[in-house]
Amino acid sequence: MTTMKAAKHEIQKEQCREMIRRHKQSGLPIRQWCEENNISQGKYYYWLRVIRQESLIQAGTLAVSGQTHFAELKKQ
Repeated sequence: MTTMKAAKHEIQKEQCREMIRRHKQSGLPIRQWCEENNISQGKYYYWLRVIRQESLIQAGTLAVSGQTHFAELKKQ
């Protein structure tokens, strides 16, 4: 990803994290919340998937391959 594209992706991702937070706080079903907020369900689910996948990768687990990454820890 180019730097500009990566920056735009990060901005969109943060905006969508907020969108997901607002939905969860509302207590409404996704379909109803999306209709009331003029957001397509496809967009909601796309960003939910992106954010979940990136969270899993950051946690060290690749959900797609089922692999776990290990890091060597050195005593200090």
